[in-house]
Amino acid sequence: MPKQTTIFFATFSLFAQLALADAPANPALPKLFLIGDSTVNNSGHGLQGWGTPLAGFFDTNQIHVENHAIGGRSSRSFLNEGRWAKVLAELKPGDFVLMQLGHNDNGSVTDGRARASLKGIGDETRSVTNADGAVEIVHTYGWYMRKYVTDSKAKGATPIMVTLIPRNDWQNGRIPRSDASYAGWAKQIAAQEKIQVVDLNDIAARHYEQLGADKLRADIFINEHTHTSVEGAQLNAACVVEGLRWLPDDSLAKFLLPAAQVTLAPLPQPFFKPKFWQRASTPPMGWNSWDCFATTITEAQTKAEADVMADKLKAHGWQYIVVDAQWFEPGASGFNYRKNAAFSMDEFGRLLPATNRFPSAANGVGFKALADYVHSKGLKFGIHLMRGIPRQAVAENCKIKDSRFHASEIADTNTVCQWNGDNYGVDMKKPGAQAYFNSVFELIACWGVDFVKVDDLSRPYHTAEIEAIRAALDRTGKAIVLSTSPGATPVEQGYHISANANQWRISDDFWDKWSAPKESMHGLKEQFAPLAAWAAFTGPGHFADADMLPLGTIALGKRKTHLTPDEQRTLVSLWSIARSPLIMGGDLTQLDEFTLSLMTNDEVLAVDQTGRNAHQIFNRDGIIAWESDVPDSPDKFVALFNTTENTAPISVTRDELRISGAAHVRDLWSQKNLEDMDDHYGAELPPHAAGLYRISPK
Repeated sequence: MPKQTTIFFATFSLFAQLALADAPANPALPKLFLIGDSTVNNSGHGLQGWGTPLAGFFDTNQIHVENHAIGGRSSRSFLNEGRWAKVLAELKPGDFVLMQLGHNDNGSVTDGRARASLKGIGDETRSVTNADGAVEIVHTYGWYMRKYVTDSKAKGATPIMVTLIPRNDWQNGRIPRSDASYAGWAKQIAAQEKIQVVDLNDIAARHYEQLGADKLRADIFINEHTHTSVEGAQLNAACVVEGLRWLPDDSLAKFLLPAAQVTLAPLPQPFFKPKFWQRASTPPMGWNSWDCFATTITEAQTKAEADVMADKLKAHGWQYIVVDAQWFEPGASGFNYRKNAAFSMDEFGRLLPATNRFPSAANGVGFKALADYVHSKGLKFGIHLMRGIPRQAVAENCKIKDSRFHASEIADTNTVCQWNGDNYGVDMKKPGAQAYFNSVFELIACWGVDFVKVDDLSRPYHTAEIEAIRAALDRTGKAIVLSTSPGATPVEQGYHISANANQWRISDDFWDKWSAPKESMHGLKEQFAPLAAWAAFTGPGHFADADMLPLGTIALGKRKTHLTPDEQRTLVSLWSIARSPLIMGGDLTQLDEFTLSLMTNDEVLAVDQTGRNAHQIFNRDGIIAWESDVPDSPDKFVALFNTTENTAPISVTRDELRISGAAHVRDLWSQKNLEDMDDHYGAELPPHAAGLYRISPK
């Protein structure tokens, strides 16, 4: 019998059909009992545990598979609730028990659901009084797992330990294993008790790494980092099967069907994958007015920027023209927000373009005429909004369109932006709240807007208003890209924000400084860490946004960027390898040749637009390497960064890139082929400099 099953996603059609066989009528058949938590048995909301499809891999004419796992249980609570007693009552000689517990064992032994065990595998105990007043002696995780093993043996059954499935938490392009905690403790108990172990923690992690973070976020871990989709359950079940085939004792593996005989029911339609992801399958590339015009942008200036983009940049993928803050304020000036400024607004409390700055907006036209102009150039048009509802609308108690409610009834006056006091928040628990957002985005959609940047959503994180904006946008039926700003968006909200927005800011405003660690405005050096932290959440249709590119002429035309040429190449290299949206902040009408060269190097831009599974490889005291996959190719995009203050050699090895043999190397900035790479590639880089390459295995 073969001892290994190799699982690649290309062969997933084999596992794309699942049918749990009916329970065999013969009670004399051996049984395989599964005990565990929701990663083994789960259903609903597009989720499934690996125990459900596992039966499809077995010859159920020879063995019966029973899944006794249940969500939310730990090694302690599975025992205390009597669930193990029920399994034990049925267990007989010749049966098998696959046991995977531990996901819910961490935490307080008394608080909440009182399910945590003591850490480790020793004999320590602790007497606790639970919420119901009962006194309980709590043991270590290892004690409980040992009990399941010894009880199974006493019944003449064969226990097999299964380590925890890994979570979808990436670190430098790898899935961390939990050998120092529950997976390691499970293996130690298995060794002590001389039973076999399926190291699912490692097997699944290896296959997750083969698939890459983009695939896992889109199809396997669809709304958080622990529980899998049906497709993910099948993948993990196949990993369990691989582990069973590897075991020296094939007493259970002999009941597995040959791969050619495994017939499984079709996968359901994807439960997740928001349709709005299709509206920005690659990181948006465009221009935003803030860095160069602040609050003062006019219609004439916007048209001039669009003209340059159409003439010089569109052929290279640049397409969005975005009017940033205060377009509704007739007297806006500079980078400051004026307190109690008067706005242009309709009777429903919806902002309108100030006609002294955008004359084509008169007579109720709004941004329609300007959007049409931008569209006539083959480009797309975007605008900026603040979270919430204008204070002016609340003061005037405007009626909410298509509802019987008014602005004062939905305003949350306790949630006001710290740096722009134009708006109040919207209390989404109030009737009429969603109707207001619906009316705002209905108007914007009528103008032909393709991109909306909504400010003050991320810090603090406004879950309800983000969801309201998403619902309102979807209701329009228009292909409008949503960008949330500013940051730092909490990384722990990665699943939520990527399920609601096409791009989200990872930091507060980034400006043209190398480093500004103690300032609210971030420098370039400070963007490396958050981009690395966010890498696993970036994929087609959903991108971590490192902010605009403050290049060329900025700050109301008063100056050029303070970044040196090396730092500017580092900026574009980092944004590109990390697949951040590329939104130019400088004045396009004053493009110099160097800035234009940064924006029109198609080989560099391809890294941003086509790379997959981008991640940091290492950060060694400021010597940093990143990589991403070239689609449909064994090639890699590789970026090397020297963020130190001294010239330094930087190298990356074949093992770090997971390639074998020699490889061709192309410098993407110079667009020249370099010497081939053998066991490593290295370069000597000046301070604050970067190199960007394509590595092609021979």
